[in-house]
Order: sequence, then C-alpha cells, then structure tokens
Amino acid sequence: MALNLLKASENADHLKRHAHSDSLTVGSKALNDIKESDVAQMLKVFDEAYADLIAKEGNPGRKEFCLQCDRPVGTDAVIDKADLKKGTKTISLIRDIGTSYETEVQAVLIDPKDMPTTNLVYGIYGPYGPTGNAGIYTMIYGDPGKPFPKKLAADADEKTKAANAECEKYWKNHVFLCTPDELKATISQMSAAGKDVSKQTAALLSFELKGKTSPIASHKEVQPTKEAVLLTVPNKEKESLQSALAKRQQKTDQVQTAIVVNKIQKKER
Repeated sequence: MALNLLKASENADHLKRHAHSDSLTVGSKALNDIKESDVAQMLKVFDEAYADLIAKEGNPGRKEFCLQCDRPVGTDAVIDKADLKKGTKTISLIRDIGTSYETEVQAVLIDPKDMPTTNLVYGIYGPYGPTGNAGIYTMIYGDPGKPFPKKLAADADEKTKAANAECEKYWKNHVFLCTPDELKATISQMSAAGKDVSKQTAALLSFELKGKTSPIASHKEVQPTKEAVLLTVPNKEKESLQSALAKRQQKTDQVQTAIVVNKIQKKER
C-alpha cells in the first residue's frame, strides 16, 4: 500500500524551525541570509523526490536526499574528534531538555566566526510508524551523521541492535561545535530544570578568558554520504534561489567594503 506524503514545504512550523539562523539550539543551522522562502524551495525539492519514490515503490522506507547548493547555506556543527586540536576538552550538555528530543551530548566551544559552513542540505524522509503517512524526519545542513542511539528493549531484533550500535559508534567519535550564546542558552535551560551547571559555566568562562581560540585542528569539507540520493534544484527554482542568495551576498560584500573603506579613511585622518 502506497504511503500518504505529508509535505514539509507546507508545514509552517517546520519552515520556521529550519529558517531561523538565530536559533540557540546546539547544532547545525541556516546562515543569516537564508530566508524562509529559500528553505521552502529546498523542502519542495525534497518533497517531490520522495513523492516520486512513493509513486514507484509504494513504501520506499527511510531515504536521505542531498541538495548541493552553489554557495554555503548553513553551518556544519558536528565534527570528528580526530579533527580537534590536541587537548581540547569536551562539555557534557543536555540538548532539547524537557522535550521528547532530550538527549545528552558532547560539545566543544567555538567562536561563531570560526564555525565551518557547508553548501550541502539534507532532507531525511521516511514512514511515520504504522500510520500509513510519511514525510520529513529532519532537515540538516552539512554532515547528516547518525541518529542518537536509543535504549533498546531486551528482545530487540539483531538488525535493530546493529543499527543502534552504528549510532553509538558515530557519537562516540563525534561532538557538536557550540557557540558561547548556544552554551549560555543551554546552561539556562539545564539550570531551570534543576541540573548542576557548574562545569558548563566554568568551561564558558575559561573559553572567554583564553581569547576564544578555535578548537579545530583541521576541517574536511563535507561530502555527500554513500546512502544519499543526490538532487538538483529544477532550473526555474534554481534561478530563483541562486538569484536571491547572490543578491544578499552582493549586499553583504558592499557593506563589508564600506566598513573597510570607513576604517581606512579614519586612519588617514
């Protein structure tokens, strides 16, 4: 029986969640110049790709769609521990505390100016349990990584156990890159929930006193995963998206040039 697709591009809450670059949840997010209309176009491409698979297969299961844009569109806030500077200390945080997504994660602090960016956007789709409906699980900028591992029932089948073990292995070797503002927001949420935040507060103070040095030793540009279904934006929408991004980039460049010129003029005076 064919699945019924619930379109992410028509979900206002989903659009806002992924279009807001000012979100203080630890993790990858859109860059400042990515607008809700840009995200809507990306989600439309993902929706149509999964709808095509439903038409062909009925129930295509979980799928990763990867859209490669012509310029950076988001932050890549997950990094392999091997790419961190020697001696970098991780911080234990509770992400999305008080929600159904609550998860304990490891993170390292980074100044926003040092945050890696990416031109890859992923749409992860699949069935919503036994409901007969399907749609987007999440939209991710950069490395899609693995889902957080779960506590499995003792009678879980071997396939489920193997998949969960892969998730555990991934998150054992990867951490989030977290800005000071994101850490402050997380500390506030954890404190409100009655958690001890002394270690997190000390890490924040130490980072700021030491000049906010980047923790990254090397950064590999993210490449599409082997599982990803590579997509391209249809010409009409591609022109619209690229035009909007190019205009905002031009405006940013003009502002930055004006700032530099102003500084030079002040020095000459």
